[in-house]
Amino acid sequence: MKQYQILGLGFLGLVLLGAGCSQAVTEEVEEVVEEVVEEVMEDENTELDGAFTVNLEESSVVWTGFGIGKEHAGTLAISEGDVIFVEGQLGLGSVGFDMTTLNVTDLEGEGKVGLEEHLNGEDFFAVEEYPTAEFDLTDVVMEEGDMYTVTGDLTMKGITNEVSFPAELIANEGGYQLMGTVEVDRTLWDIQFGSESFFDNLGDRAIKDVFEVELDLQLDLDGDEAEDDHDHEDGDDHGHDE
Repeated sequence: MKQYQILGLGFLGLVLLGAGCSQAVTEEVEEVVEEVVEEVMEDENTELDGAFTVNLEESSVVWTGFGIGKEHAGTLAISEGDVIFVEGQLGLGSVGFDMTTLNVTDLEGEGKVGLEEHLNGEDFFAVEEYPTAEFDLTDVVMEEGDMYTVTGDLTMKGITNEVSFPAELIANEGGYQLMGTVEVDRTLWDIQFGSESFFDNLGDRAIKDVFEVELDLQLDLDGDEAEDDHDHEDGDDHGHDE
């Protein structure tokens, strides 16, 4: 359809030229045609389809845990990730997390070491027994603009529960950028330490059940897919030359 739009605009330009329009009008028509063609081509370039891989270096995971009048934050490394796009729409996929990289960023020295050891231990994520976590995307609903509701299964400590969160999906030069914040109720994964849902009289030692995970994922077109697209474009160019 967009190719026909471009051809139609080109035909209109030729008609006006043949009708003997003034030089000023002709130049104005040419500028409009060029602008519309550029806009159409930009729209086509944003609809990238195929298999995409999470760029580990350009992606980030930031977590924040909350207590009574305090909070702590840190990072977590992604171990792998792949998603599928169909007609420019996010489809199925999965993202793996390396729990052994759990890092506290708002503390230093003994405080940092102590909290990291606690989070890695049996009271929280039991990282020695469960060194990985995984999110499997199961459903995506398009909302307004670039916003989506993303739903999937989050597996930690061998326990799987469904989570949903709002996410923004933006096409960029490398592929897509997916950004969203997930609210995780840790008690659903049998992490009860300091929870007022299970223990009384905790006072300021209480830790809120819900912590946040901020995702910023750069999704790059898989190498094989990118090579195929490049070959296809070269083929189209040769076809036009003929």
